[in-house]
Amino acid sequence: MKNKEKSKFGQQLIASLPSYLNILEITNYIAQKEKDQIQIITAYKSRNRLKAADSELYQSIVEKLEYSKKDLDANEFELMAQFLDEIQPKYEIGDQIKKISDIEQVISSNNNLNFQPEKVTLQIQKEFIYIINIWDTIVLGYNGPIDEVVQLHQMKTEWHGIVKLIAISLKSTTEEIIELVTLKKWQYLDHYKLKKNKKNNHQFLNMLNIEGLPFALVIGKNGKIIHAGYHYEVALDDLITQEMLRKDEDAPQLEELKKTKNQEQNMVGQKQSNDNRVLNISQQNKSNEDKNYEKLKSDISLLSKNSVDDKNQDLKEKQNQNIEQISKESKLQNANSMIKVQLKVLKQYLLDIQKVLKNLHFQSKFQIVLRRQRRLRFDGCLVIEQISDLELEYQITYQEMEMLDYFMEQVWNKIPEHLRIVKVSNLYSRSDIIKNIISIAFAKHGVSIKYQQTMKKSLIWDSNSQEMIINDSEGYTVQSSGLNLENFYEGIQKAKLSIEELRKNFDYCEEINEVIEKLQSNTTLGRGKKFAPILNYKNFGSSKKEKISHIKGQVLIIFYWQCNKNCIVQLRNIDELIIKNNESWSKIVKFVALNIGNEKEYISFLEQNKELQSRLQIYNKERAHLTDTSLYAITQVPYFILVDKFGFIRYIQSPINLERSIQQLVKENERDTYQKNLKTPIQQQSVDLIKRIISSNNFKTQLLSIDQKRVIEFRLDFEVQQDEKAKNAYQNIYLNYFIRDKQEEEFNQLLDKIFSIIPEDRWIIRKQIQQTVSIQYPGNKCVVCSKDISKEPKQYYCYFKKEHVCVECAEFTDLSQNGMYMYKYQDTLIFINGPLHDESVLHDIDSHKIGKNRQLQKGQKASQKHDFVCDGCVISSEGPRYIAVNARPGNYKKDGYIDYCKNCFQILKNKGSFEAKNIVAKNSHQGMTADSIFTRVLFNYGKYRDF
Repeated sequence: MKNKEKSKFGQQLIASLPSYLNILEITNYIAQKEKDQIQIITAYKSRNRLKAADSELYQSIVEKLEYSKKDLDANEFELMAQFLDEIQPKYEIGDQIKKISDIEQVISSNNNLNFQPEKVTLQIQKEFIYIINIWDTIVLGYNGPIDEVVQLHQMKTEWHGIVKLIAISLKSTTEEIIELVTLKKWQYLDHYKLKKNKKNNHQFLNMLNIEGLPFALVIGKNGKIIHAGYHYEVALDDLITQEMLRKDEDAPQLEELKKTKNQEQNMVGQKQSNDNRVLNISQQNKSNEDKNYEKLKSDISLLSKNSVDDKNQDLKEKQNQNIEQISKESKLQNANSMIKVQLKVLKQYLLDIQKVLKNLHFQSKFQIVLRRQRRLRFDGCLVIEQISDLELEYQITYQEMEMLDYFMEQVWNKIPEHLRIVKVSNLYSRSDIIKNIISIAFAKHGVSIKYQQTMKKSLIWDSNSQEMIINDSEGYTVQSSGLNLENFYEGIQKAKLSIEELRKNFDYCEEINEVIEKLQSNTTLGRGKKFAPILNYKNFGSSKKEKISHIKGQVLIIFYWQCNKNCIVQLRNIDELIIKNNESWSKIVKFVALNIGNEKEYISFLEQNKELQSRLQIYNKERAHLTDTSLYAITQVPYFILVDKFGFIRYIQSPINLERSIQQLVKENERDTYQKNLKTPIQQQSVDLIKRIISSNNFKTQLLSIDQKRVIEFRLDFEVQQDEKAKNAYQNIYLNYFIRDKQEEEFNQLLDKIFSIIPEDRWIIRKQIQQTVSIQYPGNKCVVCSKDISKEPKQYYCYFKKEHVCVECAEFTDLSQNGMYMYKYQDTLIFINGPLHDESVLHDIDSHKIGKNRQLQKGQKASQKHDFVCDGCVISSEGPRYIAVNARPGNYKKDGYIDYCKNCFQILKNKGSFEAKNIVAKNSHQGMTADSIFTRVLFNYGKYRDF
């Protein structure tokens, strides 16, 4: 095991601790997903704490640990620090205190003020009694007990010269202490304050285990603690009196020591006298012994004969005892040997498991743990007490069940059953994992989040089968307490570290966005909520910040925009609507365009389009933190907010038909009609009617007629209200769809059929309208070398600059240069693989396949190792990346684009070759053809979709 040589620092530290701690070592050997090696984590436990007498030893060990921090594994350091914290010494009654360090004297009892206190050590002197008062100015109202101590000292003249009063302030400044002492007239006390350190850690305080202030520590004449706690927990008057009357403990001890020594000396003299007497007796009896020798000899012979049976019996019993002892020791040794053998076997299984887990990509927890427990004996040896089975712990999603089945069948079930156990087995949906991460992150900011389960009925258009699928599933709503805009963004930032890794998975990304969106709706103003005034905007040509409010009886249209193509098109559409409806709208409808983009671009645009200023109120955002864009959750532009005559937000994002929606709001006269309708659940008969409409052949035929490329995504979700009285009623209904820009007009006609049953403003609509582009081909001249390329079938085209480049200039690579300078033409190019048999590949191209003309930033690494697997050779050779523009049309798919490396691209250019046909055939079912065009991405700009 490679990490067998893991730092032995912990064991060395443990060996230096006293044996009375009875320390238990717990080592976990862990095989985990996506890891190369087994992880070893060792922790120590003890039910006891160090005695105060061992405080210096404790401090030296803490310092040794801190000094070695840089050489230790972070986890090992953390566990050892946690263990030391658990065994930290604690003062008890009877413990001796010799000194108090790391304090600064502020005032002495002779009223000497020290405005620049220095670090001192308070030596505890014998023959004195100390009343140490620990306090602070932050709990000034609770310092009455110290007043009582001062008054008691004034009354008890016999205390003077014997009882020392000490005050130690925890956090107060020198000035605060002096001011309070002067006010309180605490002149009988020596005043100190704690010396601050970087870790805000003080051993003396830690050993006292103070729970509240003020705190009284009383030290007797022998330097031992006689009270530690609140002042009211003891009668100080009686305690001090008894301590003053108590005789010195050292005198009786010395007397006892002298008595013991005298007794020892007497015993030595007596022993010598006895020895002399024995010698004399011995000499006198020598002759008698000679006389009786013969008699004794015969007696011994007789005794030997009589006692032989007794000796044999004793010997037999002794032998049995020895055999029994040897048997016990043998059993213990055998048991210990068996444990070691079993541990070795389990470790080998764990190594084999790790080799498999290395290549399994579970999103959450999946690990196997082997646990060994050893007890530290009095002789300093660690002896194995217990080893566990192999314990499988997993927390996976339902989508990962197939991978789990593979592991269980191929690995887990092949281990003997008595050596393994499934200890933790939890199945989660993806959203459960995300919800848990977000809940934990927000809890740290005082926000409580609850997820209320709901039932959801869905109608989903499957473009592959060209059928409408009806599906029942579980949904949820998000409820929160203590949430506001500020801690919403703080919580999201806290959760970011955990969820960013999950965002790499497309399915998780969708779930994350859904949870965040539902949570954010608790802090933002959206459909059905009261409009709030907008601040921090300046009218064009003015430096004054204005407040944009709603006036009763007025329909207010807020339009968020930037100076990009889509926004400018919408801005001109709005201007045309104003001109068209001038008579009926002029006094009722107010249009406000709020630019949240680059100020220079905004000024330049309006200076060139002054006619817009006369009909639209156009403002530019003054930069500020958590303003209207946060309050109204503006995440993209163009973005509309339509406010009715009564101040309620009726439409957001982009209404299906802006003119129609405004006309509806203009005609409304009844106050709060919308709010009443919003609170009325949608009935089952309305949902059934919509089901019949979208399941009809007529609806299907119209949908297919506008979706020949099968790119439309369409889904209706009806959230069941959890109410026994309204079992078949729906509170929230959702419309989600993806279409291309050229499909919008005809698709809206289909939506009108749905809105005729349930009005548009009752739906929560999430839509994506994909912009499409066309490629100009062929080009006439290469923009780099100026040669005529009108008759060259293979060309490159830059959509962003509307320029054509010949193959030689586009593919020229100067290896003596670095980064973008390796290439003559550095902008993103599209390769047209002419001659074309199907020129439709040049049109209806999803703009996300073209990218954003990304280039290397200053200091960014010029890497041509891209984060993709080549769909041709799978090897992915280093060089530019080529994205098949026409394959996988429509919305971005979770399995990404069809990508090719530079080697496979060169093969595809020769599109008549056998190799090229094979590569195309692999992905022909996803729209890949011989005429497909390619986006060239020169470098890895960061993430997969950064190009």
